[in-house]
Amino acid sequence: MEIPYSSGQVSLRSAVLSPSGTLHGVIAVSRSSDMAVTPDGYALLTYNPTDGIVKEKALSLGSKWFYDLKLTLTPDTNLWLAGYYSNMVEPSMAGTFSVLIESRTGDLLDTGLYPFDREFRLIFRSDLKSGEDDLGQFKLDQAYIGKDSHLKLISEKRYNRSSTIFNPATGTYSIIQIYSYDELLISDIRSNSTIEKNIVIPKYQSSSREEGRFTSYLLLEDEETTWIFYNDHVRNANLALNDYNSYRQLNNENNIVITHLQIDGSNIQKGIIDPKLTDDYLLDPVHHYETDNALILTTYKGYRTRYLKVNLPDSQ
Repeated sequence: MEIPYSSGQVSLRSAVLSPSGTLHGVIAVSRSSDMAVTPDGYALLTYNPTDGIVKEKALSLGSKWFYDLKLTLTPDTNLWLAGYYSNMVEPSMAGTFSVLIESRTGDLLDTGLYPFDREFRLIFRSDLKSGEDDLGQFKLDQAYIGKDSHLKLISEKRYNRSSTIFNPATGTYSIIQIYSYDELLISDIRSNSTIEKNIVIPKYQSSSREEGRFTSYLLLEDEETTWIFYNDHVRNANLALNDYNSYRQLNNENNIVITHLQIDGSNIQKGIIDPKLTDDYLLDPVHHYETDNALILTTYKGYRTRYLKVNLPDSQ
């Protein structure tokens, strides 16, 4: 498949393959300017290997700019492009957007652009540090359509900061990087492109390693239920999801419980795996196995590994 852009100018942001074998992908095309900072241009590419033709459709949010996006295939094989937009070139999420596209013709079937409400933005106000914007640190990881025909967007706040440490024994300073994996954001979008709800899950993890083994989360989803597993500080086990300011940060492999969330539509149930079963082993969120009605979690303690079977109840 050939496109009229150089490799250093274009990047593939999201793609889906239809049952007929047609590839649909969203690309970002960088624009250079000596006069001003300009946002990337976006386009939807459709490639049918049968005829070898590439179709391109420009994408735009008018005066808004794309912050992050995912492309999803609907049950009737149309395209659902959704994500977050920003109001300026320095990206900070200002709201959600949603576009339904007829996959054969490229016609727009439905569109929606919805700013975050004041109550949602107030959650992050107390966390602003040194002029940084917490809403500019989320990364959109996954998008899928649930049993309610709503589109779910799952994002995690990830960032790193430098810290200077003084060693009194040697009289020297050293600089280390702290990598943080914080709140989860779940956005629920209706099939008519209106926003149902934005849900923030308080989760605060940090590590001096970019890919700390105990950080981030594991997501398992199907048409019925979404499950999320992650390591959390034991002091957070009994806190409600709206006790944002009471949660402790997890910054090492001690005092950990494995927390799980069961999400059915907008209903979220929080629980923990019995520490007697985990025996101080930590969740490895990268590696897992699925069976018909169970999830096999990989847990570890030092260099030892155990597998934990979690039976997933029927959500109905």
